[in-house]
Amino acid sequence: MNENKESKIQNKARLLEDTNPVFRNPIEDLYTASLMIAGCAWIETNDGVVLIDTLANEVAGRKVFSKIQGKIKYIIYTHGHGDHVGGSRAFVSDNPRIIANKYLPDRFEKYKMLATHRGHTTAVQFNIPESPREVNYVYPTETFLGEMKINLGDKTFELYTERGETDDIVWVYVPELNAAFIGDLMIGSFPNIGNPWKPTRFAYD
Repeated sequence: MNENKESKIQNKARLLEDTNPVFRNPIEDLYTASLMIAGCAWIETNDGVVLIDTLANEVAGRKVFSKIQGKIKYIIYTHGHGDHVGGSRAFVSDNPRIIANKYLPDRFEKYKMLATHRGHTTAVQFNIPESPREVNYVYPTETFLGEMKINLGDKTFELYTERGETDDIVWVYVPELNAAFIGDLMIGSFPNIGNPWKPTRFAYD
């Protein structure tokens, strides 16, 4: 392997281990933290904080936790991929209610069972060294299908389940901010129907 190609592969591998989030405050009461392949957001209310996703790893999650002012009352998972839930243990000291799609716990169980296989397919998909990484999942305290509404302080959180990249999606709308949080329902294209290395998606449903 030539030196240039090996360097590119190493750079791709580092994307998965990024622990240095970039913080933004796009509008009042809304904050975001972004890694190279992951992101999360939190909304401040006058009765606590709602966190949407938890980044890809606990180290990055702890850096986010140190920035949050106020008690985290809820964590909402947009879906069960590791880059969205991998940092959850950094936030559990506030004992938040953790909300997810009904199908998300089954995804966690499947991922634990197939960790070696998923490590291989991820290595092929992203052209990186094979290195299975076991996520220490934090399971939801509550799950739902359809619609759910959370009223916290001066904000309303409208939650909806969907299928797209996965079958366990939740997307969130906050009318007071006119802001939607869609996870990976849309990334580079819409609908997000994945790639040949991952399961069949649901574009026609």
